[in-house]
Amino acid sequence: DNLIPIKYENDRLTVSARDLHEFLELELDILIGSQNVLNGFTEGQDFNLLKNERVQLEGNRAVTRIIDDAQLTIDMAKEICMIQ
Repeated sequence: DNLIPIKYENDRLTVSARDLHEFLELELDILIGSQNVLNGFTEGQDFNLLKNERVQLEGNRAVTRIIDDAQLTIDMAKEICMIQ
């Protein structure tokens, strides 16, 4: 078992910012919304911002929500862990 699921994308190992956030028990905006965290990293090289649709039940109806996420390279994820 992995502590954080790892994906193999474009010849690179990546992790979800949401998965990392849950593991580190941080607020997600610290990971993908903070200029301090993104400073020194390049979008498209170190991370890719994503918008995922998720259907959740609210009362007795299903509602589609857009969820922000990012795929982070392992090196970027390690750096975030060290910063936190």
